[in-house]
Parts: sequence; C-alpha cells; structure tokens
Amino acid sequence: MHGTKEHEGMKDISIELLVDDVQQTIGQLQSFDFKPVFASVLNVLHSGFESNFDQTRAPYGTWPPHSPKTIALYGPHPLLILTGAMKAAVTQSGSADRIEEITQTEAIIGTSLFYAPYQQYGTSGPNPIPARPFLWLEGDYVDQLHERFADEVASKLLGITTT
Repeated sequence: MHGTKEHEGMKDISIELLVDDVQQTIGQLQSFDFKPVFASVLNVLHSGFESNFDQTRAPYGTWPPHSPKTIALYGPHPLLILTGAMKAAVTQSGSADRIEEITQTEAIIGTSLFYAPYQQYGTSGPNPIPARPFLWLEGDYVDQLHERFADEVASKLLGITTT
C-alpha cells in the first residue's frame, strides 16, 4: 500500500489505494462499531460547549445580555450560569440532568433541564427569552472533532497508530 519512488532526483512518498482496499474498507464500515470513537471525541465537544459558556458565544456573535427583569429577579450573574447546572450537564460526563447516549452508530449529548430549550432556541410572547445557543461548535472545535474522528476511525480500520 505504501511506497517510495525516485522522481526527477527527488524521493517521493506515495500511498497507493487499490479498488480492492477501498471496497474492503467500505465493507468494514458497514459493520463498524463507532461507540469507542464517539467516546474518544467527547472531550472536544465538552471543550467547545464550555467555551461557548465562557465566551458567551453564539454562531451569529455573542449572546444578548440579561434583561432588566432577569437582573431584578436573580441579581447580576454570568449569562446562562445561575446555578451552573446547565453548563455542567453538557460539559461533564456523569453530571446530573445530562443526556449522553452513545451507540454503535450515533452519539447524543444534551441536557434534560426543562429550561434548556428556551435558552437554546429562545421564546416569543409577552416576555420573550432571546436565543442563547450553547450546543454548537465553533470552527476550530469542528476541525478538532473531524481530525480526531478521522484519526480514530483510521486507527481502528487500518490498524495504524495516529498521533
């Protein structure tokens, strides 16, 4: 599969993928157990979600500030961190109110806190809550997730060690 060759006085390193190799890999993917791969990338998700809380960051900019009514009811406090339960639920495995379902084919991370969807998506009506999405990943974390996922899958499928 791997080889070296001389090319105009320079030594090239190349990888040859044969159709049989690709077909074999596709066959392996059909019955591949992604559960250990998903488990190995959880820390990237946790770091990305934690960064959203720490930076009060949304895909479109920063979270809207507290309303005067919220400050009057609860006093000044960091956005989305009155008790810390919601942040903990999505950034720490084993936290109360955490949803973590990892199977051979999917990983679901979230929280069962009743108010989390109101914060994530916002509400309308006479006392609207602005959306403050916290379950999303900024570009660097997406890149880290893709890289870690690809490395883990390659390691498992090809029996190679990745760094």
